[in-house]
Amino acid sequence: MAESSKMENTEKIEVRFRKDLAERLPKGQSEKNEFINRAVEHELNGRRVAVPLPKDSPFFLNLFVEAQNTAIGRRNIHVLKPGSRFTVGGGNSDFLIFLVPIPPAIGEVRRDGGRCTFVPLKPRYFPDLGSGELPDCIGKTIRILSDKYYEIRFRLEYYEDPLIPLNRLLNSVRIPE
Repeated sequence: MAESSKMENTEKIEVRFRKDLAERLPKGQSEKNEFINRAVEHELNGRRVAVPLPKDSPFFLNLFVEAQNTAIGRRNIHVLKPGSRFTVGGGNSDFLIFLVPIPPAIGEVRRDGGRCTFVPLKPRYFPDLGSGELPDCIGKTIRILSDKYYEIRFRLEYYEDPLIPLNRLLNSVRIPE
């Protein structure tokens, strides 16, 4: 009986990301792009479920840039606390894009309470956004055009330290006494 209630809870928190994909895609991008279709999800009881956004507690965000090497340690992983701001761009930006030359601090991720918003600081690099903000930017693909018109796509996603699910798994095993 407890297992059936867990399954009902799992079904209640399941979120279908593809239903609003067309609304989230910037102009000119297709939903066949594998990078765009990666959802901010985790596995729970064999089902893919969304990670809930903590209202007041800090959480980790990871910047994924399409075709950029992710083997840079924790350089693009940061803790967002309520009221925090992190820059996105090249040079000495908090979230670093080094695939092609990009000026530093072309955009900013802001956390206000339970919401994260992406704000373009240099709108000329964001043809789809211009100077407008992108509310609830986690899991949405954002397109940049470099000075030489090279198209770059990036996305901010939740990050969970791999040790946390491993510890959860190890602590779930009980040895009979």
